[in-house]
Amino acid sequence: MNVKRGTFVTFCLLLILSTVCLQVSPGNAETSITLRKHAEQSGTYRGGRDAGKAVDGVTDAGQDEANCAMADTTDPGYGGRKDFAWWQVDLEDPYTISSVTIYSDAWSTLTDFEVYISGVPGVADAASRYLCLSVSSIAIAFLNSNETSHFLLNCTQPRVGRYVTVARTGGNTPTKMTLCEVEIDGVRYYYCDNCGSGSTCNSTSGCSVCRPGYVPPECTSGCSIGYYGTNCGERCSPCPDPRFTCDPVTGECPNYTEPSKSQPNQGNPQQAIENTSSARPSSSSGMLIKSQIVTITGVVASLVLLHSVSFS
Repeated sequence: MNVKRGTFVTFCLLLILSTVCLQVSPGNAETSITLRKHAEQSGTYRGGRDAGKAVDGVTDAGQDEANCAMADTTDPGYGGRKDFAWWQVDLEDPYTISSVTIYSDAWSTLTDFEVYISGVPGVADAASRYLCLSVSSIAIAFLNSNETSHFLLNCTQPRVGRYVTVARTGGNTPTKMTLCEVEIDGVRYYYCDNCGSGSTCNSTSGCSVCRPGYVPPECTSGCSIGYYGTNCGERCSPCPDPRFTCDPVTGECPNYTEPSKSQPNQGNPQQAIENTSSARPSSSSGMLIKSQIVTITGVVASLVLLHSVSFS
């Protein structure tokens, strides 16, 4: 099915328990919140077609689908089921997510799949996942699988999470999945747990006031070096020791002791005395030297006297 740029076509399909509209419309990969974020998949069934190919901003499949992520079940599959391929992107921060756009030229590998939002990585913990949308084979059976096309999939209701997972749930080839690009429409979500006293807060703007030492809007990041106080709005005064900066909460510098400028040994008189004493010979050493001199002198005198007697 060819959809020219600028066109907007909506297909409303009756799925189990709800009516969901899938829209074929121009994408906007360069502004997607998934762009160049970290992605993983259950396995890669063609060299170079790793999970990152679905968040690189390139929507065209390219020759031999070189620009697409191709997931298989080399690793343990979705929900612990080794028969189903999955792909997941880490948005790095929590977002309120309302829709997901998927590009592919191999829709036969996406005949049955689900899109989940979660707050933790991985795909095995069902308790931490929130269903955005479940798509069955009737939703995309009419697509031309030889051309790159894309669907905008509206979540049944907005979901908050950091991780988005696309996972096969059945179909003819549930062990494989081809995603050429995945775009996500979402709004940054802020928690209000760390706000300071007197702060206002909402999920789209975050905290207006943080406790001292932290910066808004989330109040989880500390002050930059050289700043302190509420919302890190105060600049530190220079500390006596230039190796340190002030406390980010109080603005006070760490304890500082002026280094001593005294001469060696001046600060320890006892050590100076000991050093001086060690340089002088002791009295007992002097007596020993004198005794040795007297002994040598006596021996020489005796020899001289003996010599005189022998010649008389």
